[in-house]
Amino acid sequence: MQSRRIVICAFFLLISLAGSLLLLKKAMDAGSEERYLLAEARYRRDQRLYQLALEDYAALYAKAPSYDLYTEYLKTAEEYHADRGDGPSASAVRSILEKGTADYPKVAEYWERIAEDYRSGGQLQRAYDTIVASEREGVNSDKLTAMKRELYYAYRISGFGYELLTVTSMNSVFYAENSSGNQFILNGEGTIVLENRDLLGRPSENGFFLIQYSENELAIVDTRGIPFARFPGKAVRAFGLGSELIPILPPESKTWHYIGTDGSDKFGGFLTASTFQSGFAAVQAAANEWTLIDTEGNAREKYEEIRINEDGRWLINGRALAKSGGKWRICELREGTLHPVSDFACTGIGENWGAPIAFEDNGKWGFVSPDGSVVIPPTYAGAKSFRGGFGAVNDGSGWGFLDGSLRIAVPCTLFDVGYFRPGSSVCPVRAEETSRWQLLTWSVKR
Repeated sequence: MQSRRIVICAFFLLISLAGSLLLLKKAMDAGSEERYLLAEARYRRDQRLYQLALEDYAALYAKAPSYDLYTEYLKTAEEYHADRGDGPSASAVRSILEKGTADYPKVAEYWERIAEDYRSGGQLQRAYDTIVASEREGVNSDKLTAMKRELYYAYRISGFGYELLTVTSMNSVFYAENSSGNQFILNGEGTIVLENRDLLGRPSENGFFLIQYSENELAIVDTRGIPFARFPGKAVRAFGLGSELIPILPPESKTWHYIGTDGSDKFGGFLTASTFQSGFAAVQAAANEWTLIDTEGNAREKYEEIRINEDGRWLINGRALAKSGGKWRICELREGTLHPVSDFACTGIGENWGAPIAFEDNGKWGFVSPDGSVVIPPTYAGAKSFRGGFGAVNDGSGWGFLDGSLRIAVPCTLFDVGYFRPGSSVCPVRAEETSRWQLLTWSVKR
């Protein structure tokens, strides 16, 4: 009985040993196959039969991936590209690099090379997306950071050329005029949404503006051209609707008047007039004589000048710019009077858009915050206030843009520039002195 047990145990031991030997043989066979493939790949690489060598490396890497093997695989593709220098060889290198970012995502060099390859090939969006993908993997490097910033602010200048192209009170609307005198309303991407309707001015914050509806009739319309009100009258220029009043410049008149939404003439006789805001408007009564008026036309304290933005507004985020005693100051409105918010004063100032404001002293320009704190001392030959996250500067050779970190985002190579607007990726610019106004557009989507 005992001998029978011994025989059975020996039998099972032999079966187990045979299985192990079979597995060992298969492993040795697999190892021999891998060694053969590697030897063949290297031979073909040495013979410059790169396409065949890459096929061997691909098959081998699929069976037994390792970092050393991947490095050799990539080096072979690079030799292939150096030998050929054509599109297919470049694609082979990129494809293997992309495999590297998938299998070894912490190696920054692979991400850098792919991004650089896309960038040098003009595929800026794919280069930018590659860097964003590397950040999701927790990878960063000085090269990736510098390249991302460059791509982030890469731009193109496109669109039809206009004689005039400016911002409006609305964040998603531009006002434009062409060489034939036709007028246009453009959306935030530069597409025409309204044209040839005898536009008399830019839309106000509420989206309404005045047009010459017919020869003897005015109309208040929205940005789609739909009338809100129509009434008899003529005008050559107007700003936006505010407090149910519209400033207009009638034909053959040198002074501005305010009309109601029914077209009735309320009061006027001003050399310059702004849109009503917070119940008041800034008007120029005579040379070096400005004041605020209420909705009844009653004048308040006098100033040498009150800054009106090109869209007709004078009060932004509770701040106004007023000049007295030869100095500009940042003010707040209290009970119909402008009061300085700080001791800051300067000899020249830009427009107020609720962000750092361009100011001038002793022939140089810098930036001051709306609370009166100097952000950049007077340094530049010229400057335009921040809007939409960017402020324009002129270094003496041309115009460019600073970003919110006060670093150069767009080099100073443009002849003239306008303003970005919140939520918009376009800005009016003139690339050269002989150029018309066009739209600067970022090349990559954020």
